[in-house]
Amino acid sequence: MSTIFVQIDTVNKTFDYAFDKLQENFCDIKVFFTNESDVENSKFSYNIKINNNQILSESFDNNFCYKESDIEILSPISRINFQADDEIEITFNCDSVDILFEDTLLFTAPKPQQPFSSWYWENKKWNPPIEHPEDGKYYKWDENIGWIEVKMSQDGVTWNTV
Repeated sequence: MSTIFVQIDTVNKTFDYAFDKLQENFCDIKVFFTNESDVENSKFSYNIKINNNQILSESFDNNFCYKESDIEILSPISRINFQADDEIEITFNCDSVDILFEDTLLFTAPKPQQPFSSWYWENKKWNPPIEHPEDGKYYKWDENIGWIEVKMSQDGVTWNTV
């Protein structure tokens, strides 16, 4: 699952981040406090910007926490949607015993896997080095030849080089 884990340490006034299988179109944000943290006296908030546009702002107090194994997980968990190459900025704030600390996480949304080594990234998508024919026929890509027309026959599929 595409996830950003955010660990809050109210003792040292720090945030730590871990990315797990980050995908090109969304991620979940899961927040937890270290075992030593003073969760009962803490408030937490975050603001999310994508390409400098504010898209989400949420605040939580200690009533939103629940216990999962030996760490405190903040609930609800948020999902953000974005596109590959979007610039993501998430500012985290924690108020613990009236001491406010803050950190900003900046990252670029990852691109999908390159389908072929010759394809290049432009306009937020992978593009072939040779434009796809626009004649209504079906084609498949071959790295050595280019576009190959797919034709159906009684004996099965045949391939013709374009």
